[in-house]
Amino acid sequence: MKKKALQESLYVSCLFIVETREKVLRRNFNQLLFIIKIYCLRYAHKTFVII
Repeated sequence: MKKKALQESLYVSCLFIVETREKVLRRNFNQLLFIIKIYCLRYAHKTFVII
């Protein structure tokens, strides 16, 4: 149960980061946030497959 809760909280954090992208200055953050978004999508996919 703890592992699932941790995975869900991490995924929510990732979503928050991705949604916050639009509010952040775009110069140096664009590439980093894009990488985070891709990582989150992959991580979420693996998480849902496991569940």
